[in-house]
Amino acid sequence: MPVCKVATNSFIEYFGDVMYGPDCSYPKAKPLQRRKRIHHDFNIEWSSEFITTEEYKNYYKIAFVRNPWTRVVAAFRELMRRRPFGHTGLDEQRSLSYQKIYDLMEGYVSFENFINFIVNIEGNHTNRFNSPQPNAHWRPQVDVLHIKNKGLVPLKYDFIGKIENINEDFNFAQERLGLEKTKLCERHVTSKYNYKLYYQDPKIIDLVGEYYKEDIETFGYEFE
Repeated sequence: MPVCKVATNSFIEYFGDVMYGPDCSYPKAKPLQRRKRIHHDFNIEWSSEFITTEEYKNYYKIAFVRNPWTRVVAAFRELMRRRPFGHTGLDEQRSLSYQKIYDLMEGYVSFENFINFIVNIEGNHTNRFNSPQPNAHWRPQVDVLHIKNKGLVPLKYDFIGKIENINEDFNFAQERLGLEKTKLCERHVTSKYNYKLYYQDPKIIDLVGEYYKEDIETFGYEFE
């Protein structure tokens, strides 16, 4: 199950090659469409009914997660790359438009204001589907992975790896899937940066920790 800002493009490319081959013709000339199709194929159309089927039990279900304090910094950097925010083609399908996000931040785009928007503002506004669903780039991972489902049957995984242990955990997943052990190719990788420089105010560390409390407790993370 892909999680935004957790090497998603790298996993999509890898499993796309496994599934279709590196020279697959679908769609050969349009790599963006190819990634979207592969992303769809590896996102099981989740439902409580599907989880009770034998087909579901036959899947080997894996996911990779990331430290919430580093992931939300990556999400902020992604937001900055989406400017100018009025370009509707860059909007996430089931989230607020980036222009709306910009307006709700009152035109002041800083990391601190971004965290305030996530924690205190976003949940009070609905998207065009009349849903308050957070943007996929910073939505809590337990929600993306359907681990916490508010009264519904949760999705159970055979293995959840961590991006911080990518080589070891990815090789373990390959072994369990019967695939040759290889290194995960890097796709859409930004230049190196120190995420701690974004946390100049200790209160922001605590805000992120509280908002992503279930991620932190479920996957065993801490600010380090």
